[in-house]
Amino acid sequence: MTLPPPHDPADWPLVTDVADTFYAKPEAGGLLLSPCDATPADPGRRVRADDLDVAIAVERFHAAVDLRIRGVSHTWAGLRTSVADDTPVIGEDPGSPGFFWLAGLGGYGVQAAPAVGELLAALAAGIEPPAATAALTPALAPGREFAATVG
Repeated sequence: MTLPPPHDPADWPLVTDVADTFYAKPEAGGLLLSPCDATPADPGRRVRADDLDVAIAVERFHAAVDLRIRGVSHTWAGLRTSVADDTPVIGEDPGSPGFFWLAGLGGYGVQAAPAVGELLAALAAGIEPPAATAALTPALAPGREFAATVG
């Protein structure tokens, strides 16, 4: 969800708790607040932010930060994929040569997109992956089961 800015949001750091049960960070026009939830859902289902999840995020924020939220500007939810071990699936499908997977990024897709995009491009082109991600390639290989979640 996005919140109206209590102060200049550009001055805010990323705020979270030790258990990673929420995060808030500057966003254009306010603060972005997430309850870090992952509710199982069937793919293709129309999703929306659950009012209880919104309330939980606000409660967690209030418990960690001495600032009261006076309103919520916008809420949303989306489908994302994750795997049982919370490790993305990136690479060529062993049973379908030429088909490459990029899935299971969970709630980190936007943040991880530049690195995983560069890795997948290298794998698909048959060139050496970037040094920063090359060592991860075997751990990311397809072959694990993954399921959609709402968050």
